[in-house]
Amino acid sequence: MEKTSKVTSCLFKNEWTNPQSGIVIYYHTIELENGDKGHIGVKEKYSPKIQVGVELTYTIEGDKIKAVSKPFVKGGKPFTPEPCEHKMAGMAFSFAKDLVIAYKVEIKQIETTAERIYQWLISKKV
Repeated sequence: MEKTSKVTSCLFKNEWTNPQSGIVIYYHTIELENGDKGHIGVKEKYSPKIQVGVELTYTIEGDKIKAVSKPFVKGGKPFTPEPCEHKMAGMAFSFAKDLVIAYKVEIKQIETTAERIYQWLISKKV
């Protein structure tokens, strides 16, 4: 179950290095405003995510606390990146429009030109 509370105490405990990746995890003992206490691992020794006074959304099992990632919010709604195919379609139409403006393509050919450019872009996608 997710909970949210402010950090009232944060004390560095120890660090651990993953032998395969070399990534260092810094473990802290934290206390929260709602009375929860436990250990949390973060990738920065002085992580702003667990500083005293910061609101933390987390789950807790025994004495292990795990921060929950909050979705990026843009304009009051969670932000979901647009699929690259949509961006490519917009780029293709923009390129086709530029060709019309440059008198390289007639306006009646804009859709077929944009489709050809879009197919070319898709073929280059890795």
